[in-house]
Amino acid sequence: MATKAKKRTNKKQRRASNPAIDRATAQKTALQPESETAKSPTGPVWPAYASALCLWLSFAPAQFSFLAWFAPLGWLSFATRPTLTRRDYYHLWLSGCCFWLATLQGIRLAFWALYFGWFALSVYLAIYTPLFVGLTRNLLRRRIPLFLVAPAIWVGLEFARSYVLTGFCSNMLAHTQAHWPLMIQIADQLGAYGVSFLVMLVAVALRDAWCSFAAPSPTNAWGKLGICLAVLGFAGNLAYGAYKLGELPARTAATEDQALLRVMLVQENAPTIFDAEPNAIMSGWHKYLDATRSEAKKYAAIDLIVWPESTFTGGVPWIDSNLPDTLPVVDGQPLERERLVYSLARNEQEQAFRFGQLGSAGRAENEQAATPHLLLGCDAMVITSERIVRYNSAIWVDENGQYRDRYDKMHLVMFGEYFPLGSMLQFLRDMFGTVDFGQEPKTFEINGCRVAPNICFESMMPRVIQSQVAQLDADGKSPDLLINLSNDSWFHGSSMLDHHLACSILCAVENRRPMLAAANTGISAEIDGAGRVLKSTDKAASVGLLAMPQGDGRRGLVQGWGYPLAWCCMLLVLGSVLSAWLPRRSDKAAESENSQDS
Repeated sequence: MATKAKKRTNKKQRRASNPAIDRATAQKTALQPESETAKSPTGPVWPAYASALCLWLSFAPAQFSFLAWFAPLGWLSFATRPTLTRRDYYHLWLSGCCFWLATLQGIRLAFWALYFGWFALSVYLAIYTPLFVGLTRNLLRRRIPLFLVAPAIWVGLEFARSYVLTGFCSNMLAHTQAHWPLMIQIADQLGAYGVSFLVMLVAVALRDAWCSFAAPSPTNAWGKLGICLAVLGFAGNLAYGAYKLGELPARTAATEDQALLRVMLVQENAPTIFDAEPNAIMSGWHKYLDATRSEAKKYAAIDLIVWPESTFTGGVPWIDSNLPDTLPVVDGQPLERERLVYSLARNEQEQAFRFGQLGSAGRAENEQAATPHLLLGCDAMVITSERIVRYNSAIWVDENGQYRDRYDKMHLVMFGEYFPLGSMLQFLRDMFGTVDFGQEPKTFEINGCRVAPNICFESMMPRVIQSQVAQLDADGKSPDLLINLSNDSWFHGSSMLDHHLACSILCAVENRRPMLAAANTGISAEIDGAGRVLKSTDKAASVGLLAMPQGDGRRGLVQGWGYPLAWCCMLLVLGSVLSAWLPRRSDKAAESENSQDS
């Protein structure tokens, strides 16, 4: 009996000294509620919804940018509570749903089926809110101060969502400051993620300052250090912004004469709808031609005319007339070469006629004026030996009316331009059609200026534009000017147009290149290398905008190294996930050992 009692005592001592068992009993992971069986809430849930409301108000249409510095406070209050229940995490997710549903509501306007896409995207993006709180709590338990943890986790998650499901980068914290040029200049060194980091750092400092004021106990050393760093970071960022803005000369008539190009962006109010009749499509084409003719009369000289995404197609895509030796099989039948050659010759004649019409319109019917180059958003088709390949493209036509080159959109919109999952979603491909991925970025040299086009959603993905510019730099084709061709008519003048413009502004600063945005139904704009919107159009307006962009040869870390800050923050996110997951594994092992001992 004494021997058995001694063995039981030894087992208890081993369990008591086992650190894995200690963790199982003393600590829960940040990815699960700490008090799953709690019957009463640990605190009010309204701060989560207050954060969602403030963050929504900081974006268009309200555009109260200053609220972004306070918006995270409600979510930070959850991150610093002693315990959270499942109910708390549910409300965190629901507050994220409220924010994204309100912010992205313009998506639903494109087509009735996109009500489901709007809802699904919002539900997915809302996951990042409880994930931010949970991962932050996990690192706080490891005695890492809040002023380091919260900004790093937030930025790491923003960077993660630029890759997950092909990526969605719109409406980052940085984009709330897009129309405050003084605040966003640091983006050339740290990317837009550096601006987001600073906004969250200041929010943490405001939280610590308030706690210091409201609580009788003094703020701890970490809190004081965080407040000091936030003040220094904010002041330093303003100083850096003032310095960078001061490097650019004021725009005068003399500097405008030194513009890279005189570019006319043509914007019409030509709504785009699914299953449109051919006559309606051609009507939009003629509206753009008439607008080009009338707007060109206002200007003495034009070097380049830009039509937005897909507007030049007019029901007749551009088709590559170079045929392979072996033709593909389409719908079970091989293509007939003679008939195909005839069709391609007619297509080439029609496109040449259109190029001539547009070139003449660009001269405003003045035969003495120089014919401008053309950059046109157009559907393109290339016939290979395996299949017919379709692209969303920007084609370049020179002053002689000759087709010169084509850029094919490289980053497509999931469920908008392509469908994943192979044959499982073939019925959607058959219903809506798809396009193919472009293979490389391009620059078009126009009157000594290298122009790099990008199309629609690509300017909402900073990593895409950065990688394109970096690749062109490496190839010795560094662009002087970025031009985004977009068709935002799908969103019917909603705030989605403003969100798109904000993304383009940050891209201009990151790459220190002027960017022009040519958008059907707006917003078209001229943005300089400092992110200042020099000219812009109203939504749903028929107008031409003459842009005279200035070169900007400055460089920053983003151009050479990409986003080192964002990668470091992503690694911290992964570390937090692993540190939460590994103890659970060891806890299960400890519990198994405990049961065996019993």
